[in-house]
Amino acid sequence: MIDRVPGVQLHIVIDESSPPIERTLSVSASILLSDLHQVIQRAFGWQDLHLYQFSVSDTFRGQPDFTPAESADELGTEDASRTELAAIAGWTGAKLAYEYDFGDAWDHLVTVVGNDPVLPAHLECIAASRRGPVEDCGGIHGYYKLIEALKGQQQDSADAVDWFESVSGESATAFDPAHVDVKAINQQLTELARFFWRAALPSEVIAAVVHPVQWLLQRVGAEGIELTKDGYLKPSVVQEAMQAGMDRPLVRQVQS
Repeated sequence: MIDRVPGVQLHIVIDESSPPIERTLSVSASILLSDLHQVIQRAFGWQDLHLYQFSVSDTFRGQPDFTPAESADELGTEDASRTELAAIAGWTGAKLAYEYDFGDAWDHLVTVVGNDPVLPAHLECIAASRRGPVEDCGGIHGYYKLIEALKGQQQDSADAVDWFESVSGESATAFDPAHVDVKAINQQLTELARFFWRAALPSEVIAAVVHPVQWLLQRVGAEGIELTKDGYLKPSVVQEAMQAGMDRPLVRQVQS
């Protein structure tokens, strides 16, 4: 039996959404905030096209506490890739504010609703309500205007249909703001978990991949390799290279 590890169950709702656009997620308590960002992206159908920030508060527009590494120094914040969820909000009742896309300002209120243990490498969407909004539609109020336009209830409905289909790749006639596919979300989370907790390559595989490069560096040395008068490697050197594995694709070496 695989031992379980500390877990956290999160209720996440997009601020000002009515009816609420929400998800209940179950994750490992040790998940990094930068990885939690990726989980939220997939849970709501975002495309990770914009910046994000976490604040240890339920007050939006407050001082950001955690941002991506590339903006942390400039903003004077902590690096989200160096902080585990458990360190700042690992207990039931704790709250976080997650903002995605500072232009459209998609505010998500994150509340810890449970601490049930989970299996290692665990990411799961337990429950969901309504599909996620459309990227770059102007925030929550712009999204509701888009919904009405796609129903054909506005003068600019034709333009809205063209815009929606071009940015989403979906058919406007099939658009249903109430529909959410939990199974599809969990399929994405399963793939994400495999990426987060991918197993390290065995040492013998690493050695097999690195060996040809090591041979080449040693063979070239400080003096280089003498070529033929036509500028080619000498047959004896080519034979050495083949014996060192230079003629074998890396994929074959890893699989063998």
